[in-house]
Amino acid sequence: MNLSAEQLDEVGNTEMLPWYPMFGMLGAVPAELITYQPTWHHGHAVMRFVPNKRKGPPTGEIPPPYNFHQGGFEFYKHPPPAAYNLNKVLYELRHHQDLRLRFFKDSKSVAKDFGLNEKEAEAFETLKDEGVDALRSLKPHPLVDAGAHPLGTLMCLVVVQAEGRRLKAAGQLN
Repeated sequence: MNLSAEQLDEVGNTEMLPWYPMFGMLGAVPAELITYQPTWHHGHAVMRFVPNKRKGPPTGEIPPPYNFHQGGFEFYKHPPPAAYNLNKVLYELRHHQDLRLRFFKDSKSVAKDFGLNEKEAEAFETLKDEGVDALRSLKPHPLVDAGAHPLGTLMCLVVVQAEGRRLKAAGQLN
């Protein structure tokens, strides 16, 4: 593969790295795309690689090459310093159950204690809402729009929303 660092970032730099040794081991083996789900983060694919039992090259239409955006796409770009408080609270929520419990009881006081500005505090409330379509769409999550790191946001959503489901199942949350 001959991709620039920016192109690797656009298509999922770290997500692509495990594929390179596999491609090296497999060689020119045809693959079948089983499923693909685009998201605001990157895409999630499941592929099946099968030996080429054909006597000649594959036939059929070749899909067009990926169209890179050519500039400005930096998924792993560090958030601005002004978003430090927002990113810190998302990190802390992932690692401290007592803070998650407090968040579900009084998220506004948690936002205030971490010094979130109005836009951040509004986006912070969306952590509770599993209906936000951003995880399964190409739109960034409201927290990302407010300055949160995309990967930190994703990891926080997974932990916080699982905690919310646990609390609901135990009858401790409406």
